Amino acid sequence: SSMHPDKTIMLAVALNFLHDQILASGCQPVSVCA
Repeated sequence: SSMHPDKTIMLAVALNFLHDQILASGCQPVSVCA
């Protein structure tokens, strides 16, 4: 594999963070997000 493990982990963390941001911005009530 040409990708370094560190870059793969960073990419996964970044995608997970963006996914959480999208979910957080998509639901107003905090109870729905929890």
